[in-house]
Parts: sequence; structure tokens; C-alpha cells
Amino acid sequence: MPSSHPSETELAGASLRAIAAFSARNAMRIYPILQHHYDEHSGVIHILISAVLATAEAKPFDLLEAGASQRAVKSLDRTSRDINALSAADCLGFAASCAASCLDRDKSEAVTWAVQSGDAAAACAHFSTFGLAPEGESSAIAAIRRDFDTAAAIAPEGADEMGGPVDLSEEGPFGPLWTSGPHGWFLPSRRPTRR
Repeated sequence: MPSSHPSETELAGASLRAIAAFSARNAMRIYPILQHHYDEHSGVIHILISAVLATAEAKPFDLLEAGASQRAVKSLDRTSRDINALSAADCLGFAASCAASCLDRDKSEAVTWAVQSGDAAAACAHFSTFGLAPEGESSAIAAIRRDFDTAAAIAPEGADEMGGPVDLSEEGPFGPLWTSGPHGWFLPSRRPTRR
């Protein structure tokens, strides 16, 4: 499986919010897979993805609710799910851990979790195609890599490692979530919105 990132050191120069944004984008890509496989947990999944997005965008959210949702996602039933669902759940868990590390201003941990979220999102692409649609897998990995490069280029403003809010809309620095549109194996869905 191709790598979605070259090294953690390249991301270490980014602002904490940019690092959270990279993880948020990975979580947004796998959100439809989670909806499909874990529909009964859609509420906690939505809360957790919204918290990751809010961290990058510097918007308020309920930390206690997000923490409870993260614990719920970590305890999702892993016995009866396929590898794609497990990779998607891992991606969301890594993205949430990245956001928490960003809020704690622990850049080393944030970078590690962000890179793992990218790897898990790439694994979703790989296991979704099982080698039958290499163009879909390579397109997903190219989108993850593009986001990695964009995040790495957003340096902190001054001495504040947190950095300013990152616009995650298509008009923001990351642009569209997919360069050529989502592939059929990423089930159609819309971006999660805050309630």
C-alpha cells in the first residue's frame, strides 16, 4: 500500500490547527464508511467528527461530550466488522486523538496521530478496492498527500504554535475534499455539519 506521507518531520513545522485540519480531512473522507458500517452509533460519530473539525476551525464545542464520544468510538464492536470499517474507525480515533493533542499543545503527539489518521484513511482506500480499482486507491492517496502538503505549508503565526483558524470549506487552503470526486467505494454522503 503506498504511503500517504513522507515523514512526520515535514508536518512538524505546521501550526497545530493545520495538523488538526489534516486529520479532520481524513475523518471527513471516511465518514461515509462509518455511517454505513456503524449506523447505530451515528450520533457519537457525528459529535466526534464535529469536534475534530471545530478544533481546526477554532470553533467552540463541548469537550465533555467529545470526550465521551471518543470513548464510545474506541469501544465500537470490532468483532463483526470488515477491515474497511475497522480502518475507518481507527482513522476517526486517530483524528480525535490528534485534535486532543492539539488542544493540549502537544505537537509531537499531534503529528503522530495525524500521520496515523492519514495511514488509516489510505488503508480504507486500499481495503475498499482490494486491488480491483487501483485508480481509486491512488486517487484517494493523492488527495491525502495533497492535504498533507497543504497542512505542512501552514506555519504557526508568530510564537503561537496553535495558529489561526483553518478554513475547511472548498474555498479554504485545502480546496475540494476529492480532486476528481469520491469513488464508488466511498459511499455517497455529505460533509458532517454541527447541530
